Amino acid sequence: VYGIFNFEQLPDGVLVKAHLFGLEPSSAHGVHIHQYGDLRDGIKGTKAGGHYNPEKKRHGLPPNKERHAGAFGNLVANADGEAKFEFLDHSISIAGVKNPVIGRSVVGHAKEDTGEQPAGNAGPRIGVGIIGVAKK
Repeated sequence: VYGIFNFEQLPDGVLVKAHLFGLEPSSAHGVHIHQYGDLRDGIKGTKAGGHYNPEKKRHGLPPNKERHAGAFGNLVANADGEAKFEFLDHSISIAGVKNPVIGRSVVGHAKEDTGEQPAGNAGPRIGVGIIGVAKK
């Protein structure tokens, strides 16, 4: 799985846009912010830690406000294994006071996030990227 996530800080939240390729055709994949921006183990993504959850909330799916910070729900791939995603998230900030995500990671999972406790039952990590600052 490869692609890009863009994060834009807006006055009322963070606009998250993604465009991914190489997903299983016609499938759904859970997407979350994880604790650490650590990719030392490559695609396994285990060094990225668990879901980012600074407010100690139960797992949930948007639009539920009672969810982990940066729990984005699911990306849905088309018949070619491509997915586009756009979501205004009110649970995070890029580098602000409320649950900053800069330096953490975004993780795509093999299966759909069902919303189950404690982490959505979305399966193994199939794509991991560090949230950093890009040159415009």
